[in-house]
Amino acid sequence: MDSAPVPRDRPSYRRERYGPRERVATPQTPIVPVTGRPLARPGDFILTHSSGWYGTLIRFGEALRYRGSYKVFAHWSHAGIFVDDSGEIIEALGGGVQKRNISVYDETEYVVVHVPVETSPLDRQHAVEFADFCLHDPYGWLTIISIAFCENAREKLDHVTPRERRDAAG
Repeated sequence: MDSAPVPRDRPSYRRERYGPRERVATPQTPIVPVTGRPLARPGDFILTHSSGWYGTLIRFGEALRYRGSYKVFAHWSHAGIFVDDSGEIIEALGGGVQKRNISVYDETEYVVVHVPVETSPLDRQHAVEFADFCLHDPYGWLTIISIAFCENAREKLDHVTPRERRDAAG
């Protein structure tokens, strides 16, 4: 009897864009959720952008890295993770890693990325615990330059060298 592996669908992330004066609903927020849009839950995250120095520098680096159909990712320069049901997020800002409420983004555009429904509560909890662990860590120019250097070096080092090809061929 022949058996073939059963293909598994990849879990899908759901993205919802919010414009100025719109806010994602959470289980404990007093706003009425828009029909068809899921509630933001711990472990979901936001993507947004800023016009400040940090955001400009990050978008510049992303524009150098992302090409073709991936160029759209250079629009976003900032991320935060939801850590509770009331809309609290943890994010890295110029003054360090901080906890704030999603309401600080009421006047800007952002996207909420909802992790797949298959994501276990334990996985969500671990993501939130790691974000809590990072609270008050420093974040600034040195961090951004370090990330840029590592990303650029990784891109250069990810290819297989001729020696590695020869060694792999035997």
